[in-house]
Amino acid sequence: MFLGMDIYSWIAAIVIALIVTFLPITLPFKIVLAMVAMACFYFGRKYYHNHKNGGAETPSMSSAESEALATGILKALGGKDNIVKVDYCATRLRFEVHSYASVDEAAAKAAGAEGVIRPAKNACQVVIKGDVQAVYDALRKQL
Repeated sequence: MFLGMDIYSWIAAIVIALIVTFLPITLPFKIVLAMVAMACFYFGRKYYHNHKNGGAETPSMSSAESEALATGILKALGGKDNIVKVDYCATRLRFEVHSYASVDEAAAKAAGAEGVIRPAKNACQVVIKGDVQAVYDALRKQL
């Protein structure tokens, strides 16, 4: 990003400037028209797109919500005695468990998880909508 504009805004502004260059109008009007076009693209991209997360809004959770979700997930996974290791990524909590038979997917969904994925025999991933780090921190406090 250069001068607060992303590459698409610069490309659009340059294309507009090239088009304006070949119009049969006076130079001061061409300069003003190019500046207006750049301002339109700059403010259009700034106010119509959320660049932090690719346009998607990430819902944030209060600490009470993340504590409740962590408690529900912990119970759904068979308690802290069943959990060997826990980690997280952008959308999931990744668990290594002693026994997958103790994992209750329906209880995890009822607690507020979007779903449970089983990538390996003794591993599961709990998909969370929202602030995964807050839920992970609350879960680590309970372990």
